[in-house]
Amino acid sequence: MPKPQRGGRTAANRLTNYTKAIFPKDKGGNYLLNPSKEPDKSKLFKGLGYNMKNADRFEADIRKGLAKNKATLFDPNQHGIPAQVVMELGINKQEKILTAWIIPKGSNIPSFVTAYKAKAKGDDYEHTGLFEEN
Repeated sequence: MPKPQRGGRTAANRLTNYTKAIFPKDKGGNYLLNPSKEPDKSKLFKGLGYNMKNADRFEADIRKGLAKNKATLFDPNQHGIPAQVVMELGINKQEKILTAWIIPKGSNIPSFVTAYKAKAKGDDYEHTGLFEEN
């Protein structure tokens, strides 16, 4: 696995062990696609064709995106190595979505953290402080 440079990010080909990535059910259908838990994000994903009833499709599409898109790794923090993968997602229409992952300390299996609309910043995408230390 490429090592992030101190204070920066490192481009990787694919997310390490993306085929084994953990996608907790409470993060997809029960959270991101749930209007009572995440109104703004669920509205975004509903516009792309995803909802609580097709949460399995949402997860499957993210997993397909991991196979096709490069990962960016960040400096390790107290939780492990944060990463992001920007991908096109959508059933009705496509949008660039930033998916956030953590490779926990002592593991090499990434775990899904969240997803939101990617905001371009030059040739890069902002991670909006998601991985900054508090």
